[in-house]
Amino acid sequence: MEREEILNTINRISSQYPTEMKPDLVDGIKEKIAPLTNEIVSLFEKKELTFEECYAVLNFTYDVLKYKSQKVNL
Repeated sequence: MEREEILNTINRISSQYPTEMKPDLVDGIKEKIAPLTNEIVSLFEKKELTFEECYAVLNFTYDVLKYKSQKVNL
């Protein structure tokens, strides 16, 4: 991902989270988020998933995280 793409994505994502989380999101982009994103995309490529399948996995994962965040403190 290009730096500009990463920053645009951060801005889009951070608008969905509470204000107190935004600095952590931006500060952690290089150390945590970007490498993890690359790892996830690499896994999708290894599994030879279609874009639709990737989005379905991500959507399901989002729903699971949303549910778990109500049950435990992530």
